[in-house]
Amino acid sequence: KTGLEPIDNYPVWLQKQQFVGILADTKIGKSWIALRCAAQAFSEGKRVLIISPELNQSEMDMRSDTILARSLGYDISYNALQLGKPQVKEEYRRFLDTVEDDKDERWITYDALPASRPTPSLIGNVITQEKPDVVVVDGIYCLKDDDRHTASWEEIRSISVGLKELAVKHNCLLYCTNQTNREIGKNQAYEAGNRRRSNNDDENNEPNYLPAPHHTAYGYDFARMVDLLMVVGARSYDDQVRQVAVPLVRSGKSFNSPAWISFVPDSGDIGRSSTSEAENLIATLDW
Repeated sequence: KTGLEPIDNYPVWLQKQQFVGILADTKIGKSWIALRCAAQAFSEGKRVLIISPELNQSEMDMRSDTILARSLGYDISYNALQLGKPQVKEEYRRFLDTVEDDKDERWITYDALPASRPTPSLIGNVITQEKPDVVVVDGIYCLKDDDRHTASWEEIRSISVGLKELAVKHNCLLYCTNQTNREIGKNQAYEAGNRRRSNNDDENNEPNYLPAPHHTAYGYDFARMVDLLMVVGARSYDDQVRQVAVPLVRSGKSFNSPAWISFVPDSGDIGRSSTSEAENLIATLDW
């Protein structure tokens, strides 16, 4: 399962050797969504490897712990961890005592590799070493290809092919995040308040804030290579909900209708089926 209830209840079929893309505009929360998927795999007993050139180790640990704690019933605040507030100390220690052995064995994180922009082959070396069941690569745009292409679309195509090959070769489920192109910024509803995209609204007259598969940055090859493409949208950056769908599925039926999920990174509450009503309840939050 992904940990995102509307998608899991559909259901969308996940298995090893799949390459799963997560597409969203910048600042919408791709990294948080990817970590939620990773936490779900961890809760199912899987060995998880997370590679995030975008996040430093302490940031990745705080985000990971917030989401994992929530899944185990602990109430931990991401902001409180960031600021070192003492009120979370006891709850945090109880969480760590519960999960520490499992986390050391099955939750492996890399904020950096020997190269500042790792290649698929370098990531493959890490997968060979760690032998995970599930891999999360956070930010395909932070990678470079092994073939040294100069055009960005050629580079993304080569990287996408390389990541798909890694999923198959190492018999793992591989998630990778990607951002949308500049066009989406002109169309997304949250860029102009609650302006409707009427041509994309669903049959229930629900506004659609989701990017389309062709909105992938640096060309369409990322969307072409993935086995599943999950898209994430929002009305505004500081909203407590997100819209999700799976418009592209290589084998099986796609999930095209926009579905709302909870998105409260501070408490790790991400992925519950929700409604569109919880709007703009967070004043400030960086993710």
